[in-house]
This record gives sequence, structure tokens and C-alpha cells, in this order.
Amino acid sequence: MAVAIGVGLPSGDPATDYANAAVSIKKANDYFSVTITNPAADYRRFEEAFDAVG
Repeated sequence: MAVAIGVGLPSGDPATDYANAAVSIKKANDYFSVTITNPAADYRRFEEAFDAVG
């Protein structure tokens, strides 16, 4: 089971922070900070996270 937490603007903009069982992503203006917490996780968990932050 994966738990996802995303924070975004109510206008439908992508989230700026997102985490699930595989990866944690923080988006700044010019870069992404990515922490892989489970390198053996299903690739869909990584896709989910990157889709959430745009």
C-alpha cells in the first residue's frame, strides 16, 4: 500500500511537493530535488510522483 501526499495550488497547478512509497520530490523554480526511498519499487510509483509535480 502506498500513501501519497501532494501539495498544490487550488487552481489545478501541479504540486510542488509529492511523496509516495518509492520517491519524494520537491520542485523549486529551476530544479527538482528527488529522493528515491525504494529503488526496487514498481515504475508506476515513480511515474505517479513525476506526473504530480509536472
